[in-house]
Amino acid sequence: MRAFPSLRVAACMALAFTASLGQEWDPAKEARGWARFDRDGSCVFFHSAGRRLVTWSRDLPLPPVDLSRLDGAPEFWTLDSLGNAWVVSGNLLQYVEKNGRLGPRVRLPGSVSDLTWDVRGFVLSYRAPEPYVEKREYKGGGLLWSWGTRPEGRDGGPALHRIELADNGDVLVTRGSSMTVDIVDGAKGRPSLQTAFSWKGAVAPDLNLTGDRAPLASWLGKNVIFSAVPGRQAPHAGMNGMLLARLDLGSRSLQFLPTGLGEDFSFVGIFEDQAVFLSPQGGLAFAAIQ
Repeated sequence: MRAFPSLRVAACMALAFTASLGQEWDPAKEARGWARFDRDGSCVFFHSAGRRLVTWSRDLPLPPVDLSRLDGAPEFWTLDSLGNAWVVSGNLLQYVEKNGRLGPRVRLPGSVSDLTWDVRGFVLSYRAPEPYVEKREYKGGGLLWSWGTRPEGRDGGPALHRIELADNGDVLVTRGSSMTVDIVDGAKGRPSLQTAFSWKGAVAPDLNLTGDRAPLASWLGKNVIFSAVPGRQAPHAGMNGMLLARLDLGSRSLQFLPTGLGEDFSFVGIFEDQAVFLSPQGGLAFAAIQ
């Protein structure tokens, strides 16, 4: 297995990646909070002091999105093809143009626990005892489809169910502490199958889950997804710190990989052959994957 970089090397990699941007606020050193890497290698962060969304990219980034008129704190977000944003704040979904002008507003059925997207729309998962997933369109935020048990009347609780997109556009859904993955048709919202993974020749044991489950991220073109797992949630792995569960959708096998990072680092996605994390002190750290 390839060696993982030290935190110092990872920080240098992050700084090199963003050095050409010339931004007054550098996410590689200062980013905090929620974020998710896109498949094009970009990532949008919330700059709280400036009340704006900032795109971090190897290429020319999009203009920032002004959130100064937004009520409440932004919790999740995604940009449309014009660089305008859909922002989740509490139980509300708000459209915000780059210049800060507010557009359509949609009341959601509960508190959101996760968000991902493709070119056709964005997918929401909710904080609820059972999985509930919605896909919404960029134009107006209208509902395209839903799957699972609608969480009305059971709002809040930990983020038990995480989502990610497979290479073919299907939605992958984790279910609580289980290491199985539900696969939902990304176009129609119909359940396809539930995939169990093997670990050391047997069915992978459940996580020792307390609180939120950590996010998922797809490794583009590899038919592999990664899930961040604090070592205390997988004592059977025999490793400490933040781990990566490597879930191979082809062979249906599971591996646990060390990252060299503490459990307080937050997983934000995959860039090429690196897993990207947010440091609790702010900024980015990288760990190699295979």
